[in-house]
Order: sequence, then C-alpha cells, then structure tokens
Amino acid sequence: MRLRTAVERTLVGVAIATATVALSVAAPPAFGATSSTAAPAGPSGSQLDPQGPVGPQPGVNGGTLHPRDSVAVSTMYSSAIIARGESWTNAAVPYSQTTYLNGYRTDCSGFVSMAWGLTGSYGEPISLTTQTLPNVATQISPGQLMPGDILDYNSTADPVNGSHVVLFGGWVDSSEQFYYGLEEAGDSGAVVHIIPFPYFAGAMDGTSTWIPYRYNGTVVDVPAIPPVPLSPPEPPDTPWETAWNGSAVTLAWSPSVSATSYVVLDDGTAVATVSGTSATVGGLAPDTTFEFQVEAVNAKGPSQPSAAAVLTSPTGAVGIVADPAGGYWVVADDGGVFSYAGARFYGSTGAYHLNKPVVGMAATLDGKGYWLVAADGGIFSFGDAHFYGSTGALHLNKPVVGMAATPDGGGYWLVAADGGIFSFGDAHFYGSTGALVLDEPVVGMAATPDGGGYWMVAADGGIFSFGDARYEGSLGGKGYTDVVGMNAGTGYLLVHRYRSGGTWLVNAFGPSIGTPNTVAG
Repeated sequence: MRLRTAVERTLVGVAIATATVALSVAAPPAFGATSSTAAPAGPSGSQLDPQGPVGPQPGVNGGTLHPRDSVAVSTMYSSAIIARGESWTNAAVPYSQTTYLNGYRTDCSGFVSMAWGLTGSYGEPISLTTQTLPNVATQISPGQLMPGDILDYNSTADPVNGSHVVLFGGWVDSSEQFYYGLEEAGDSGAVVHIIPFPYFAGAMDGTSTWIPYRYNGTVVDVPAIPPVPLSPPEPPDTPWETAWNGSAVTLAWSPSVSATSYVVLDDGTAVATVSGTSATVGGLAPDTTFEFQVEAVNAKGPSQPSAAAVLTSPTGAVGIVADPAGGYWVVADDGGVFSYAGARFYGSTGAYHLNKPVVGMAATLDGKGYWLVAADGGIFSFGDAHFYGSTGALHLNKPVVGMAATPDGGGYWLVAADGGIFSFGDAHFYGSTGALVLDEPVVGMAATPDGGGYWMVAADGGIFSFGDARYEGSLGGKGYTDVVGMNAGTGYLLVHRYRSGGTWLVNAFGPSIGTPNTVAG
C-alpha cells in the first residue's frame, strides 16, 4: 500500500468511534489462494519495532495512568473493533514507541488496545503490551479465529523489541492460508494487508510461537471471511515476456492472493484487463522499449503496480535473401543484417544514420556480397557487390520497397510500392503494376533463376508474375497484411515482418521450396 507523506500522515483531532459500525456488504471475493501462490512481502523497515516499553500515559485531568492498572472489560462488537483499527490504517498513523494518539500508544500493542477500546480504572484509554494483552483475553485455536481477534507473539529473547501482535481481520478465503492483518509495524505504520498465516516468514526471532486470543468483551458479528475484502491485493511479481507474436507481446505473472482480476499497464496507462495471470498486448511498434506493470484488483480496489518489466520489441524484418553458397540473410529496417545457416556477414548499415529506412536486399552470384536498398532507392553495397545506380536523387511517386539482382550479379531491379520497376546494369524490364490499382501495396520482389522474369509480392501476400516467372500460389485473400518480402528459386518464400516466439514467419510456395515454415530469428 502507498506510504503517505509526512503531511498526509499528520492527524488533527482523529476521532475514534466506540459505537458499533456495520461493515458494508457485497459479494464475497472469489476463493483464489492456493499453496503455489507466492506469499506477500512483510512490513517495510530495518526492523519490526513492535512495541515500546511499559511507561506512563495520559490519565485523569492530565495526570498519568500506569498500563498495569486494572482494565475495565466492556462489550465490543467485532465489527467495531475492525472499524476502529481501520481508522488508524486509513490514516496510515505513523509507528512510534513513545507517541500517543487519543490516549493510545502508536505501536503494535497500543494499536490493538485502541481497537479493543481498552480503558483503565477511570475510563481513560490504556495501552497494554504483548505480555499483558492476554490478561483481558482468552486463548483460542487457529480454527476459531474471527475478525477482531489477535495473533500474539512474545519473544523470550527480547520481550520489548522482539515481540509483536497483529489484529486479525478475517481469512482471505476458505483455505485459511492467508488473512487480513491490521497492525502497526516499522516504517509501514498502521497498515492493513494480506499476511500468510501465522506471519511473514523470518520476521520474528523464532524463540516463541504465535498464539491466537479473543478479547473477553468481544461479541462476534462479522463472518470469518469478510464479505468485502479489507485490503486490495498485494502487487504481483514483476511480469515477464512469454512470446512476441507480430506486433504483440504475451506477458505472464504470479498470482496475487485475493485478486479477482488484473490490469496491465504500459507506461502507467491501462492496456488490458484479464481475470487470469497472462495477457497479450498488441499494436506495439517495432524496435521500441516498453515498461509493463501489473495491478492486482479485488472488490476493495487495485494494488500498487508491480515492478516494471522493461521490454524492447523486435526490430521489423524487411526482407529475406538466400545465399547461393548456402544459408540465408534476413535484413531489418535499420539495415541490420542477420546471417543464418552458414551465410557470411559482409556488413550492414545498422550503426549508420539513414535518410530513409532500408527496405530490401539482394545477393551477388557467388554469395560473397549483397546490396541493401533504402526507401528512397539509395543503394548500399557490401562484399563483392558492385554499384550500378540508384534512384536516390530522383523524385519517386511511391517509395522503393525492395530489390532483386540479376543471376550474373551484373545488375538489379528496384520495385516501388505501386509496383513500378527501375532497372540498372544488365537487368531488363519485363513489366510492372505501376498503372494498376492494388488492394495492398507491393512490398518486395524476386528474380527467376535465369533472370528472364520476376515476381512481386504485396503486403497481403498477393503475387504478380512477369517474364518467365511462374505463379505457384499466394496468400492473397487469407487475411495477412504483414508480408514484407520474398526470395525465389523455382518457387518463392514470403517473409512476415515480425518475429513469433524468436522466429520470423515464412511461407513457402513451389516444388523446390517445400511447405510453409518458419526460420530462426
């Protein structure tokens, strides 16, 4: 829960109601705790600082009343005990072993004394200690715990600073593994939160045990599982990535006790609400850093956000090219070149500032070099690839989106988004779609093995064949919009923009290419 500032924690005339306060009634929270659910963290602070030493406190007419004076036991409904406890937790009353609020010491045992409404011989508030609270209570079994009872721990090694007491607010669910605990504890101050029974592991010194007690004046009027949660869930653990699928990422996280739903945040803005412990967030730009957090929610409200998972979306692929010597390259829009299955790396523009993004790639005849082409038709040559010209200085109707080399490496074609073709070196013109109206823009091209024709591919996977290029099938009309390039032999490969679980999706057509598949990314 959020720690308030010093100003927010300043209390002016906080009134502590002594009358019965009815709790609001709503549908009970779903039972969700299991043995595999991670336990919430304990109170913050370098030590628990459970209670102050026995000492004087406000008495009659400004006098003093010793805590060991007789205590008047009066009737107190469990709903009123919880309401009194919440008056301090709602105000985040700071913890102190020496400070008093409305006559009650603001440490753990003073907090319980306040919630139980304990008064001394003359009706003045009195703060007992973990050792003396049992004098006005009856020991019960864990299975008898009801809201308004306490769990008391008395250290034999350090009775003052090693002991602690927690006000029991009710079980989170029927498994009785977690409960709503109201307490004054360390830097957290007065807080209500979910605690694993009997308390946070390792918080105490191990010299004693937690013992349940019920105040002798308690009249139980609240069920063991409160109809409305007393606190929001604890924040989930940091979410983690399970898969990237196109422009979407799937996140997962550990469950939070008492949560009925979860909200996924991207840079503080809610982007998904789910009932389980995973969610897919779509519409993400490539090569972009995102900060994802998760809030756990129940009927009381949302938890604080989890720690952020800082994730970077994969760079968008813009083309795939086979190496004649074996293997293949995938090129990204920043000009980064990825070599696979034996293909050699000859350089890239990944570290350069480009006027326009890279949109395509072609290899030389012997596979010892390649060209990259940018959207303005600018050409970048690597290895034994020669420069034969570009459209970098021309005004284009549509941007260049891909290229293909002639079989002897003596030239290349550039293709624009409207299917317009630009030929350089010994590349011949066989036709274009520049005069056609296309359903989706052209995104790439590939040449036939003899250089006597070429294919173009559109973003929906539609294929256009020219010269001696044979039509072997397409993805047109199948709902795809993310095809970004192609490579060809007797048949052709179509590559999609985004990785899916570490691979780029590739569809294959033609007898010498094989069946649709994916390539490692």
